[in-house]
Amino acid sequence: MANKINRKKRIDTRLDALLMLSERDRTFDADAAFSFFRKKTGLADGSLRVVSKEQSLPTVSKEQNLPTVSKVQSLPTVNKKQRLSIFSRVHYHDIIEFLLTAAAVIAVVLACYFTYRYFTPADIEVKVPDIMATVEVETPNGSTMHITLADGTGVWLNAGSKISYDTYFGRTNRNVKLDGEAYFEVSENKALPFVVQNMYATVRVLGTRFDVNAYPDNGQITVVLLEGLVNLTAGHEHTLLHPHQKACYDKTTHTTQVVSAQENTMRWIEGGLVFNGETFEEIIRTLERKFDVKITISNVDIRERRFAGDFTNDETLAQILQIMSVNGKFKYQISNKNVTIY
Repeated sequence: MANKINRKKRIDTRLDALLMLSERDRTFDADAAFSFFRKKTGLADGSLRVVSKEQSLPTVSKEQNLPTVSKVQSLPTVNKKQRLSIFSRVHYHDIIEFLLTAAAVIAVVLACYFTYRYFTPADIEVKVPDIMATVEVETPNGSTMHITLADGTGVWLNAGSKISYDTYFGRTNRNVKLDGEAYFEVSENKALPFVVQNMYATVRVLGTRFDVNAYPDNGQITVVLLEGLVNLTAGHEHTLLHPHQKACYDKTTHTTQVVSAQENTMRWIEGGLVFNGETFEEIIRTLERKFDVKITISNVDIRERRFAGDFTNDETLAQILQIMSVNGKFKYQISNKNVTIY
């Protein structure tokens, strides 16, 4: 009797050990436990019920045969490298998902932007207005210049002349200011008249070819019309010029006179000089600008004499003075850029 009790205790102990092993490994093999118990006790029939912490085992009757298991099975262990591999796969998956989401958001934003640009009319775009400034073009004495303005108008500037206009020229206005002499070939624009302004006179045109001589040191302003129509406003007078007419406005008397224009009036554009009865004092100022020299007149009696002549671009200052001195009865001396007439 004592042996049976001891044997039963040893079986219970081993069964407890098996249950503890199952608890540690998070698993319990009921078939293995019953096989172990039947082997040790020799029981072939009857019923037995074992209850663990996590589950209840079904009742086994004598008609049911339990399968034999060679050893207790346990869950596979995961080493460090496998855990790192699993973590890497999870982390890589998160990165890919984030990149795909970001790409989708960017694609939607770009699609909205280009759709807005496509369906938005260009004329309602906000534009920063240009800063208005003044543009000045000046030719020094001894040279001439040809420029083309923004509206396509061609301008030839004579020596010692200056033209100025603002940066809105050709868009909201076609106004220029002139000090000196310039020949204009104006492109036609009925919506924006071309206006040449001076301290003493204003010339307004639509599309034409004309010359304006308005040097500050001259006693008069002249306008020569070659083509089209121009309206000269000087003082309190308005003068309409027709082709091949010349208007002369006197700064002293504030009167305007219209005469026929000479065919060689525009010779200066080609580099020549044409004098049609100007006073010697006016001619001297023209020669100073043409040759960039300083001319002093010591003989007062010769200042108001008038001369006429047509010179090409080949004559030098000495040659021109030599030709004029024959009829004018004067002498001259040239020293570098200084000329004295006596």
